[in-house]
Amino acid sequence: MQNYLSKTIKSGLYLTLFLPLLFTSFTYFPWNFGKTIIFQIVVEILLFLYLIGLAINRDDRMAKPMNWLNWSLIIFFFIITVTAFTGVNVSNSFWGNQARANGIFTWLHFGVWYFLLVRYFPEKKDWIRLFSLSVGVALLVSGTVFFQHNLPMAWQTDAGGGIIGNRAFAAAYLLVAFGLALALASSLAGSRRWWSLASASVLLAAIFWTGNRGVIIGLIAGIFSGLIAAVFMVKNKKIRRLSVVVLSFGLIAIGSLSALAATKTLPVYFPRLAEAININSLTSGTGETRLMAWQIAWQGIKERPFTGWGWGNYDVTFNKYFNPHFLKYDFTETVWDKPHNWLLEVANSSGVFGLVSYLGIFGIVGYYLIRKKGEQNFPASPITGSILFGALAAYLVTDLFLFETNNALLLFFLLLAFIAGEYIPRQAHALHPIWSSARRFFWIPYAIFVPVSLFAFNYVPLKASYYLSQARAAEDGAVWSVAAEKALMVPAFVGENGIFLAERFVQLDKSGVDMTPKPTVSAAITVASALERQSDRYQDNPLFPVWAGQVYMILGETVDPKYYADAERLLLRAKTISPLKQEFSFFLGRLYLLEKDFPRAIDMQKRAVAADQSISTSHWFLGLSYVASGDIPRGLAEIEVAISKGYSLSRGQTLYVIDLYAEAKKYATVIEWYKKLHEAEPENIDWYIKLATAYALNGQKSEALKTVKEAIANYPPLQAEAAKFIKQYKLE
Repeated sequence: MQNYLSKTIKSGLYLTLFLPLLFTSFTYFPWNFGKTIIFQIVVEILLFLYLIGLAINRDDRMAKPMNWLNWSLIIFFFIITVTAFTGVNVSNSFWGNQARANGIFTWLHFGVWYFLLVRYFPEKKDWIRLFSLSVGVALLVSGTVFFQHNLPMAWQTDAGGGIIGNRAFAAAYLLVAFGLALALASSLAGSRRWWSLASASVLLAAIFWTGNRGVIIGLIAGIFSGLIAAVFMVKNKKIRRLSVVVLSFGLIAIGSLSALAATKTLPVYFPRLAEAININSLTSGTGETRLMAWQIAWQGIKERPFTGWGWGNYDVTFNKYFNPHFLKYDFTETVWDKPHNWLLEVANSSGVFGLVSYLGIFGIVGYYLIRKKGEQNFPASPITGSILFGALAAYLVTDLFLFETNNALLLFFLLLAFIAGEYIPRQAHALHPIWSSARRFFWIPYAIFVPVSLFAFNYVPLKASYYLSQARAAEDGAVWSVAAEKALMVPAFVGENGIFLAERFVQLDKSGVDMTPKPTVSAAITVASALERQSDRYQDNPLFPVWAGQVYMILGETVDPKYYADAERLLLRAKTISPLKQEFSFFLGRLYLLEKDFPRAIDMQKRAVAADQSISTSHWFLGLSYVASGDIPRGLAEIEVAISKGYSLSRGQTLYVIDLYAEAKKYATVIEWYKKLHEAEPENIDWYIKLATAYALNGQKSEALKTVKEAIANYPPLQAEAAKFIKQYKLE
């Protein structure tokens, strides 16, 4: 029985390494959420089998389970759990959300998974299989990155990460797999060594193929760290000298490539490499937004240095200390739930003690790697230790630009388990009689807990995600309303589901779908009410009230104006929480325009402009508010400011602005606008007609006549209409 349980658990642990290849099309985040739930289910079942095995085990001697690495993980888990309760949203901290699937509950499962790996894989052949299997899965992932357009249509994404979805997430996962492949190559011989090196080459190519700057920087840092470690750890003088030579060559190469990146040569032939080593890009574009996000995280750390904001609650910090300059780049840049710096996020979430405990894990692992060659045969080579040291350094440096994802965490905890099992002595010791007896009953409380967990904490969230995906795919109000009601009936991730349901409701309304049937209105009210309850419970997060307010605003516009009062109340609440976020002013301004309260609408848009004068979008909305109030001159003045600051007009907006100039009788400006449209589309006859009309209204009869004749020459059927036009404006 004991042998059967052991084989079953080991098979389950092997099976979990295939999770990166899993795609759950029925969930809302098919690249991430479903596989995380399945991982949790497998780990919970394996833990139950382990406890059964513990109960029937009659051996009173066991390998000593505790060491400094184990303690460092326990301390880290303890701190993030405690700070979840001192944070601003303990539910989000502990359970996480579907978008990231990275709550404390999931981290604890990785901790159990780590423990089981150490417990059940004590031999060299075990770790070779685990590493080989991990590298093999990573090669398949690389194939989906290279040939993502050949994947099934539902699996494809513009994010460039293949089966993993996001290119950054894929690159971080492949980075650790690259280290495992090199470790295998240094420990094997013959054809298996060459297979490992070939695999490492493919993984390296895939990392560069993703073009993720943060991971490539981490890769370079890891290579340098591994070479430095080899200088001190490897006794072979030739290898040490070679390491020094490679280090020197690498520094020269990076300097040369950086110089080339400033020229046109490297960007033309190797654009992704040029982007990766272009330091200037960190202070422009999305690099600038990342620096601003880091500054906001630092503000949060200073406010709550010890208690933190709670695991996974960076979005609250972001909105409280929102920098209005984010809107310069796009509306999508005004919503951040991660600072894209894992170390800052850990400190922001769990305080400085959380950060110290997390870094302590790396410090202890580094100590074991440098201090010992290993207790078993597999890591006996100091070269292997140097490679593992470099892999962990690469992972840590990558953390400065990204955040943890479960695919990468799978290999990270695998690496920790390997080091715990092979670099730390296993000392068998006799069990205390009380412990020897008590351990046989551990399975009883867990046997009660595990069915509850499998159902309430795994199946129910999976079910909620399914209904949410149905609502997201809905193209009409009837389908959306049925799915929305079911998604909210399942008590899992209510706040997150409510936000996504409200977002889809707004999208359908904007696209012209009729959202006024009674069942749809009822579902919309249910969504808004759920978000309002979340807002009452978690008063630091403005996302709940702002989305509820948008739903009520649409209901007020399309169903009954009485909903405007609810919309105003909730939007003002969001505005109070995050006063500098321009979007909240935009929403309130639109609400007041719908209510014909022009002074308040203009005031709100002025506040958005005042938050950051350089943002073109704010000037645009202020201009529209002036126009709606009847003050066209001021409206045009603000619109001109918006355009001068880079606001890009759509075709419809362009024609709207031209009509405003025409209404203001600024025909010279109208002419200039139509000239631009005519130059862009010389074959479009409409621009001839409109341009000729503008010339005529401006008194430029000769230009008007010339334009009419050009129109007739390009489109003879206009002859009759042109004659009437010429006569009407007396052009001849």
